[in-house]
Formats: sequence, C-alpha cells, structure tokens
Amino acid sequence: MSGKHLRKSIRIDFEKQSLSIYYKFISKNMIDLSDILCGRLLNLSRGGLLFEGPIPDPDWVLPLGEEKIYIGCNLLIYSTETIKALARVRWLAPSSKGLFKLGLEFIKIDSENVAKLDKFLIRSQIETRKINRKPEFHNQKA
Repeated sequence: MSGKHLRKSIRIDFEKQSLSIYYKFISKNMIDLSDILCGRLLNLSRGGLLFEGPIPDPDWVLPLGEEKIYIGCNLLIYSTETIKALARVRWLAPSSKGLFKLGLEFIKIDSENVAKLDKFLIRSQIETRKINRKPEFHNQKA
C-alpha cells in the first residue's frame, strides 16, 4: 500500500462522550448467537464504527474475523432514537478489563437509518467544530 488514505467517509470521534451501542452476534444465516450486549461508541462514520465492548466467547474471535459471525447494531442517539444496521468485523483487538475494540463496516442499513445516520453525523460534526473553534480576537484601536 502506498500509504494513501483510503477512508471514504469522515470519521467522528466520540471517545470523550458517553454514547452506548447495543449489539448482538448473529450467524451468517441470521440466527441470533447472543443476548443483547452494551458497548461504548468510540467513533462513527457513514461506513461503519468503532466500539469497545464484551465478546461472549473468546473462541468467536477467529469466526468474527472470517465473517462467519455478523453484528446487529442499535446505536442510541438523542436518547430516544436508534440507528439500526448489520455489520461485519473489519478488525478487533483486546482492550482493557476483558473487553475488545471492534472496528465494524456496515453491510446492511436501510434508507431510513442512513438518513438518521447522516443527520446525526452532520450535527455531531457541527458541534465538534463549535467546541474546537478558537475564539477570535479583534484588534481594537483606543
């Protein structure tokens, strides 16, 4: 690889915020493999997300990497609305306290949820820019 940036969408960092993602593991033939679990969203883009959370069985690490197990995601936004998507694991790594960081790529998301995701990303990006904007100082002549 030439080191070029391959990301198609802007990624918004949520590590300093407390946004929850509810998820469950689903087999390739759409059979639920786990109860609903809760993780912490770290970043989000139109193409996928990164979160930290538990994996019910350490033996699932390899099947997750081989796309034999998918993840059904429910991202809670604005405390009353959810964005729902089906995703595959692009990468995962052990984190702290027995948790894992999972980088997901959305593989199935309907148009209604894409619209909610776009709106949420735009609003989050505007808020991030407001927070990071440095105050402007004007020279005033006395």
